Amino acid sequence: MIITDTLLSIFFAPLVFLLDFKMVVIGMVLWGLGMGIQGSALRAAVAGLVAPNKRGADTGYVNV
Repeated sequence: MIITDTLLSIFFAPLVFLLDFKMVVIGMVLWGLGMGIQGSALRAAVAGLVAPNKRGADTGYVNV
């Protein structure tokens, strides 16, 4: 999932800085997908590594 996310979101930067409005919108969508997938994958990884009674604090540290 992380590899797929990286491959999708890697193209957002060139698209966002093009002058064509449609390409800018596509770039923003790719960026949003990348942020959403990486955020949820990171939270799932933290939840799998941390004891249940410490998950709230550790997830907060990851978000900082």
